[in-house]
Amino acid sequence: KLTNHEMYATYQNSSSSKHDMNHDLGITGVAFNSQLTWQARGQIEDKSKNQKATFLNASWRGTYGEIGANYSHNEINRDIGMNVSGGVIAHSSGITFGQSISDTAALVEAKGVSGAKVLGLPGVRTDFRGYTISSYLTPYMNNFISIDPTTLPINTDIRQTDIQVVPTEGAIVKAVYKTSVGTNALIRITRTNGKPLALGTVLSLKNNDGVIQSTSIVGEDGQAYVSGLSGVQKLIASWGNKPSDTCTVFYSLPDKNKGQISFLNGVCK
Repeated sequence: KLTNHEMYATYQNSSSSKHDMNHDLGITGVAFNSQLTWQARGQIEDKSKNQKATFLNASWRGTYGEIGANYSHNEINRDIGMNVSGGVIAHSSGITFGQSISDTAALVEAKGVSGAKVLGLPGVRTDFRGYTISSYLTPYMNNFISIDPTTLPINTDIRQTDIQVVPTEGAIVKAVYKTSVGTNALIRITRTNGKPLALGTVLSLKNNDGVIQSTSIVGEDGQAYVSGLSGVQKLIASWGNKPSDTCTVFYSLPDKNKGQISFLNGVCK
């Protein structure tokens, strides 16, 4: 299926000094959300009905760069060509390849989230580590870099889909998304007495260093949506300012998570 496929036709004619008519017919197409562009053109002489020249070209824009191919043929020559272009940024976390870099650009960081699409830039997606390049920023202006949440992999989440940057001219700025990688779950939490956690209780997901990775609010019947769950994190519930107004949620993750959301039960002790 050629997603969002569009085609355009063009026609021109001209006459020579001998009053011979020449016809130029072309078709241009755009497909796969503007990642693929192609063109076919032919020139025909009216008098002889012979095709004088043929031109074909296509280009593809992907995560790691752009590639193109072209073919031309006339009464004398036949040419075939290919071209590859792209950009690379070296940074503290490694090297990131992407499409051609404009004068002002951003290094997008969404650690652990691969294949997430950057809106407005055909073919630009985060690589296997969660990095990509966003070009064509306007210097000294507010620029919004947005990730399409529908392209996030299963069991990954980001706290916000839009980041605002104000780069200087010729700069490469960093746009960092806070990510959660792990099981996304709707968890029903009860106390040791079997009663559900109170409505409005704050849940904080912490790593082994005590750093909060995500927060959520308990709804009715002790239910809460939590992203980024794994077996090495602590889920802390708190509902007041006293040291006694807190407990730790114990939960068990399924061995295999086939769906996008797991449904769990947890006990807060």
